[in-house]
Amino acid sequence: MHVKKDIFNLIVDTFNGLSNTDGPSFRRIVVILEILAKYRSCVVMLDLECDDLANEMFSTFFSVVRDDHPENVLSAMQTIMIVVLEESEDVRDDLLLVILSALGRNESADQLDTRLRAVRLVGSLFALPGANICEAF
Repeated sequence: MHVKKDIFNLIVDTFNGLSNTDGPSFRRIVVILEILAKYRSCVVMLDLECDDLANEMFSTFFSVVRDDHPENVLSAMQTIMIVVLEESEDVRDDLLLVILSALGRNESADQLDTRLRAVRLVGSLFALPGANICEAF
């Protein structure tokens, strides 16, 4: 089980490379991202109770997202985040804080996409069946 956690740790660390769309390994990182989204592999992270790693992944996505990312990258990021939220038994306060902090962070015009993605994600979170987010606070 420790090996699986190490693999997910490497994957999440790799996502930092998404910030450089011209980088030599950008395409390979995108393939990893798309596979994680397509096969919903992030659910295994939840099964392994890698909560801190899920928080780090969300934070990384919000920090690296750019307007010039191809739509497949943006879609895969959003899919992964929604799957994590849907499959979580409860949305933890620390994960919610990561998401909500993206709403107010980077108020510059070049980071508008980050805030818009956070808004969409929060909307998806509130729309989840059985989501009692308001009651939790």
